[in-house]
Amino acid sequence: MPPPNETPTRIDRNAVVIGRANAPLSDQMRQRLKLVPKELRAIRDHSETLGGKPGSEVSDLESVAGGHRVKYQDGTIYRSPDGALGWVHGAIDSHYDDTGGPSSWLGFPVADEEDMTEGGRASRFEHGEIYWWPDVGAIDLNEVIVHYTGLICFGETDWDQGSDSDEPYVLLGVVSPEVVTLTTGTPGVGAAAAPMARSKIYEDVDAGEGRPDVLELYRGKPMGLSVICVLMEHDEGDPDKYKDEVGQAVEYGSDGLEIAVAYIPVVGPPLAKAAGPLLKKYAPEITDFFNQLLDTDDDALGTESVFISAKQMVLLATKTENSASHGVGYKLETPLFSSDGATYKVYFGLVPA
Repeated sequence: MPPPNETPTRIDRNAVVIGRANAPLSDQMRQRLKLVPKELRAIRDHSETLGGKPGSEVSDLESVAGGHRVKYQDGTIYRSPDGALGWVHGAIDSHYDDTGGPSSWLGFPVADEEDMTEGGRASRFEHGEIYWWPDVGAIDLNEVIVHYTGLICFGETDWDQGSDSDEPYVLLGVVSPEVVTLTTGTPGVGAAAAPMARSKIYEDVDAGEGRPDVLELYRGKPMGLSVICVLMEHDEGDPDKYKDEVGQAVEYGSDGLEIAVAYIPVVGPPLAKAAGPLLKKYAPEITDFFNQLLDTDDDALGTESVFISAKQMVLLATKTENSASHGVGYKLETPLFSSDGATYKVYFGLVPA
């Protein structure tokens, strides 16, 4: 029983201290009772799950942006307001601090730093990622938009139904690994094919002319993707019929990629690392499959698959200046299409979403 002039003071549900009501605890009393806030316990437990890799604590528990953090010899462990924990360290930690930490647009980390494709590292945050490669440093980014931006004619077809100009158009499909919901309703990993896109039919195109355009092909995380491009010369056929055929080819490739990727038990940056070789493998198979389907009244001037790695997507979107030629702006181009005397290139742009 407490003395008559003493009353129990509840500190938390795990500790009751005998003392004057509302009296502050002395440092000695705190040490004796080993009173540790739950946020600090959670952060220390997380450090233990990492095998002690962060090292020793070099700061007290700090409140930041509604959550908490503790700085360690190697990096910082954060606990968000909803309890998510993440260890950020090295160059990514420095970049995160420079950006504003949890108070920045990125928010709190939602996972520990992970491997990234092409020898990189990445940390996922509430609203984006920070990527790092030894040759380029750290880059913060959320999603990337890939656009088709036009074509340039370097040489016309030898013979085009009596016309002295070409009437080309482009069919485009994209295959990329994505997190999807399976038919069972369980979140899983699969492959997604974006809806097929067709450019307008460009009339009276002569050698040395460009036709700028803008079609959004992809909007999402930079996890690597393949773009399937079919350059057509319009004669008497229905362009949308051929769009459907290219769609079948892309769907064929997506099915194969989905089966392969489904066996990769990861999401986020590690998926980009694992899926890159699969995208390289299936893009040529999609092209071959389309060529088997092709039986058209229009002339196919060529089919190309363009693989863009996750690192390329990040760098093209954030670090690469736009180029321009013949009125077409671009950051990426196909190899030269060459058929029936005609030579063309197709162009793409990438920007942060």
